Amino acid sequence: MSKKSGKDRLRKTCILSETTMAEAMGKLDRGGFGILLLVDKHKHLLGTITEGDIRRAVVNKLPFQTTCAEIANSNPLTLSKSESYEKALQLMNHGRKMLIHQLPVLNEHGRVVDLVLRRDLLHDRKVLKLSVVIMAGGYGLRMRPITEKIPKPLLLLKKYTLMDRMIRQLKGQGIRDVMISTHYKAEEIKRHIKSKINHGVNIQYLHEKKPLGTAGVLARLRHLKNPVLVVNSDILTKVNIQEMYDFHHRHRGDLTAAVYRYDVKIDYGVVQMKASRISALEEKPIVSYFINAGIYLLEPAVIRRIPEGKRLDMTDLIVSLIHSGKRVVGYPLFRYWMDVGRPEDYNLAIQLERYHEKPMEK
Repeated sequence: MSKKSGKDRLRKTCILSETTMAEAMGKLDRGGFGILLLVDKHKHLLGTITEGDIRRAVVNKLPFQTTCAEIANSNPLTLSKSESYEKALQLMNHGRKMLIHQLPVLNEHGRVVDLVLRRDLLHDRKVLKLSVVIMAGGYGLRMRPITEKIPKPLLLLKKYTLMDRMIRQLKGQGIRDVMISTHYKAEEIKRHIKSKINHGVNIQYLHEKKPLGTAGVLARLRHLKNPVLVVNSDILTKVNIQEMYDFHHRHRGDLTAAVYRYDVKIDYGVVQMKASRISALEEKPIVSYFINAGIYLLEPAVIRRIPEGKRLDMTDLIVSLIHSGKRVVGYPLFRYWMDVGRPEDYNLAIQLERYHEKPMEK
């Protein structure tokens, strides 16, 4: 690794203790290294923050203004400047109970001088053993009248459609084979992909003669032996597929659904009552929920539960799995995410485009 690239990594990953969690999420997103290094003004390492640390804070509903010092790992694995890359790989593989993907490099004074990534040490990129389905068969009723002429996956943001962006995102994370579920204006989608998209991705189609909901068409994939990643075509996100894949297996999920934290501000004082007495009063509270982000990982055994030729929505499948005692896991997504489901969402996405010129790329 060159000195120039090392300096660039430190510029993108070093933060101070007073940095807020919201600021850290943005820097993690922009940096793309999966880690931030908490340092003092002299670059002494105080701790690290990974996507997992942020994810736990989000699950615990900590305020976004929480400082990084409160959520950082104060005892991270590190590599001495004098130690070899072979030692770095040994630490990454065996230094903790789980694999480590980043190691801060310190000099003899405890100052950060570099950041080593697992991908620096492994020449072959890990191949994800999964199949991918993009759901693009909906009528886009909430987007009417726009979708009366254009299917929602082909809505344009600058020079790329929503479908273009999704396929570019998948390719950028090592996916080369994609299936697209189609129904409404299917031929337009196929023509666009054939004429416009040239990303080196093998495209196959799962055409629905009649609408089968957001899960019904997956019954045609009963022969698959690997997990299936299902993504809605009308979302913009920077989901890390490898991280979600690892999370899914780490938690032994039968089905894992990406969830996104959604805060609702109530503009009134909320009163709690016991009988006729007021027991508590909270002025203009913010209530946090986790919402379905439209990204799923399903094990083959779950696919085989889906009845062939019958309509089934993903939400109904999830409910049936829960009632059957299966492991349904929520993967907290803190990276950029937006549902382009309504005209106002589409207009907002257009306005935000200058800040997210490549929102679907890693």
